[in-house]
This record gives sequence, C-alpha cells and structure tokens, in this order.
Amino acid sequence: MSKETIKTRTEIVFVYDITDANPNGDPNDENRPRMDLETGRAKVSDVRLKRTVRDYLRDYCGEEIFCREIEKEDGTIQEGKERAEDFFKGKKGKNVLEKRRLIEAEVIQKCIDVRLFGATIPVSKTKDSEKNSSVTLTGPV
Repeated sequence: MSKETIKTRTEIVFVYDITDANPNGDPNDENRPRMDLETGRAKVSDVRLKRTVRDYLRDYCGEEIFCREIEKEDGTIQEGKERAEDFFKGKKGKNVLEKRRLIEAEVIQKCIDVRLFGATIPVSKTKDSEKNSSVTLTGPV
C-alpha cells in the first residue's frame, strides 16, 4: 500500500454486494438485517463499512489498526484504555495531559484507521493525576 500523500480530493465508491446473508445485523432487533423501509432493501451502516475497511487493511495489507479485538491471556477482550496503554509502554508522562499527548502521537503514527476515520481513545489516569481523560481525533473519511 502506498504511503504517498493524496494531494487532490478523491472520492471512492464502495459497492457492497451480498446474497443470502446478513450484511449488518441490528443487535437491538434480534440481529435482523437493517432495512430501508421505503425500498425494502437491506442497508449497511457506516460503522459496518469502516469495520470492513479496517479488516481489509489489517488482513490483506498488513497495516496496524487501533480498533480491533485483542484477546487477553484470561480470555477476555482488551478494553479501550488497555489498548491505549499498548502505545504508552516504555514511555513516561508526568501527568495525564502528557500521557495523552504521547499516546496520540504514537497512535497517529502507527494506526492507519485512526488517520482515516479518527478515534476517541480513553486514557487512564497516571499516578500523579486524579482523573481519566481521552484523546479525540477526527479523520478525513
């Protein structure tokens, strides 16, 4: 995948074709397909499309992505604060603001999905800080 900066506006058409399957189940409606009531066609949310792009970038292009399931040794799934800590290991921040700055820089550098879609990254407090914080980034896509 090219690391070249896009210098002109680009639009991408994402065609999603599926037969006899559920492309985007609604967890609030027994995982039934989300439907457009006027046309009777299944619809796919932006969240589903982002997940598809993230999976493709990770599985086929070898890119690091921030938003993914990581199973811990005890079999549970890593939470957002723990994922943020993955990008803080070996660094020292004096307070939660410094920690936020360091995590933000590292995540932006390493994770293509954050550069594309943005992210809200929860940051746990430091020893010297009394409250948690978060990094909010907005991407161009």
